[in-house]
Amino acid sequence: MGPDQEFEADQEFEQAADFQDLSQGLSLAGLAMLAVFVIAMLAAVLPSRLADPAWQQGVVLVLIDNSVVALVALVLLHLAVLINPADPFSRGLRDGAARWAVLAALLYALLVPQQLLVALRSHQNNGAALQRQEREISQRFVQLRQAVRQAGGHADLQQRLEAVLGPSFGRVNPAEPLPRLKRNLEVILKQNEQRLRQQLRQRNGASGPGASAHLLSPPLRASLSSLAYALAFAALARRRGKRISLLASLLLTGRLKPLQDPEHLDYQPDQD
Repeated sequence: MGPDQEFEADQEFEQAADFQDLSQGLSLAGLAMLAVFVIAMLAAVLPSRLADPAWQQGVVLVLIDNSVVALVALVLLHLAVLINPADPFSRGLRDGAARWAVLAALLYALLVPQQLLVALRSHQNNGAALQRQEREISQRFVQLRQAVRQAGGHADLQQRLEAVLGPSFGRVNPAEPLPRLKRNLEVILKQNEQRLRQQLRQRNGASGPGASAHLLSPPLRASLSSLAYALAFAALARRRGKRISLLASLLLTGRLKPLQDPEHLDYQPDQD
């Protein structure tokens, strides 16, 4: 073997060693990120309160918020095999994670309709609460208007308003003529009622700046995110004995069968 050939062989050897180191480094990084994901989920799940809907929804939101960590970990494991396909350590980790990703894709797919139902119930409950609060506001101001209209004098008006609003209500001006005082109070009551209704609707997202926040409520965001994660994990998931991803397999099933039998896409384990 000549000097040039020896130099090329040394370079190839060093390059293969670098690829192996990088592949194993990516695999370990992927494992570390999976550990971070598991720790975050354990912190959310424990202690368990399975019968508590608020706890259930909290776990779902923590899952959605940390899913990108698990997704990046899976990408790193795939990259490790792509860089060094001959490394059994990286391939074993990738194959195991890819099979678990099938269950993850199924989980996220199930969360899509479940979170849509939660969003629908939340919207209905908010609507019912808004109507109840509006009725309470209407009843309170009806009582105040009746107190103003039925008052026969300044002292009577003072007593009637205190009976509705409590002793914290300020003193009416005895020097102001009663008819004008009543008209001014009617105007003030109307303005306050409109202001309270507007504030109530804004807090509940029925109109104004809060509407967009209500339309993208946490359950609805979780549903849309679950759909995206279901597709992402399906694109990286592989069933045992399959060379292509779960998503590609689902897309190919039925569409290309007259041209290509999906079973031809099966692969045999690498011969070491």
